[in-house]
Amino acid sequence: MYFKFENVEQAEICFFREIDRLLLFSEKYYAKLNNRMVCAAVSGGADSLSLLVFLKKWSKLRNFKLYCCTVDHGLRKESLDEALYVKSICKKLNVEHNILSWKHDFVIDEGKLENLARDARYSLIQKFCEERGIPFVATGHNWNDQIETYELRKNAGSSEIGLAGMSQIRTLSEHLKIMRPLLHFSKKFLEDFLTYQNIKWKIDPMNFQDTFQRVIARKRIQKYFPQQLEEISKKIRAHGVNRYKIERDAVYFLKSSCTISNLGFAEIDKRNFLNQNPKIQIEVLKRLIWNIGMKKYSSSINEKTLSDILTSKVNTLGKCFIKIKKEKIFIFREKRNFSKTNTNIWDNRFLVNLKLTKNQYLYSSEREFNVTIPYDILVGFPCLYEDGRAKYDFDEWVKFVKFIKRPDLFDIYCGVDCG
Repeated sequence: MYFKFENVEQAEICFFREIDRLLLFSEKYYAKLNNRMVCAAVSGGADSLSLLVFLKKWSKLRNFKLYCCTVDHGLRKESLDEALYVKSICKKLNVEHNILSWKHDFVIDEGKLENLARDARYSLIQKFCEERGIPFVATGHNWNDQIETYELRKNAGSSEIGLAGMSQIRTLSEHLKIMRPLLHFSKKFLEDFLTYQNIKWKIDPMNFQDTFQRVIARKRIQKYFPQQLEEISKKIRAHGVNRYKIERDAVYFLKSSCTISNLGFAEIDKRNFLNQNPKIQIEVLKRLIWNIGMKKYSSSINEKTLSDILTSKVNTLGKCFIKIKKEKIFIFREKRNFSKTNTNIWDNRFLVNLKLTKNQYLYSSEREFNVTIPYDILVGFPCLYEDGRAKYDFDEWVKFVKFIKRPDLFDIYCGVDCG
């Protein structure tokens, strides 16, 4: 669904209502707002420039400090000129602007370029915001982007949760949220809005390269009739409402009936778990396995897989081992694919607050400590080795080790009819 307006003033009121609603959602489900600051991520395209103009007026009315940043990926010779163009717009609007440059080697595999560029963009923006204590970064994702996301996920065989598309709020790091206040605005309206403001926008030629899956989806959507697009919008909206309810209830269960130990395993109250709707059970398991296994993407679990897990026909998933006891369900890191490392993060799961020397490394603590901790826990816990031997006794060692909880473990889908 996208909003339709009779004039610019009506659109501005709608935008203000949207971003205010997102802030209320964030305070309801995450944390109270301390710093009244927001950063607009602006590329120079019509979407993000419209976002900048809207945010400038809103931030003045709501007494928010507005920043703007542009990422120069360095992949095209025009990219710096585009960043400088955004800077010139910001100067006219009296908005602080910063250019963030991606330093990288030449990328040969174009198939990976889209994901690499996106990860680099968010990493740079995250660093910029966290250094300044900015709690929100706003992006120009719009209704057309949502339709494309639906098409991409549908063709990839996504579940109904995935078919809800992008959430209007999601966690980027512990202290930073992404906000998408234009997700119900059409690209056509945003272009007309900028024309009315007498502001030109830049067009990225990479938006037309068929090497990118999103571009292929965009071209396919352009052939759809208006009625087809309206039907897709209704489906996204319905999936969004269902996703919100599932994730809201799953997060409540995670907080009330689950424990994630600093030793790197999860513990679930079995009786309460079995009383939940299967969709809630699936979402809880997906999130815990995703955190304990620390894979980039969560595992796919359907009701058949859920049944197999609860009857112990399946006990490994997403690099995790699932053990069902009389009163508890445990999720451990599976005993495989551990690596030795000399860095302070081990297995992407543990942060070690020590400075390691050249002859020290982290590896599995299997059989290294004389403790009564179950083997399943111990094997997935790190040990600091020096010259091939454990450096510390267990009780002293655990003081330096912290399990990394995903910052978005408790995220809840936010859409136009949610919350």
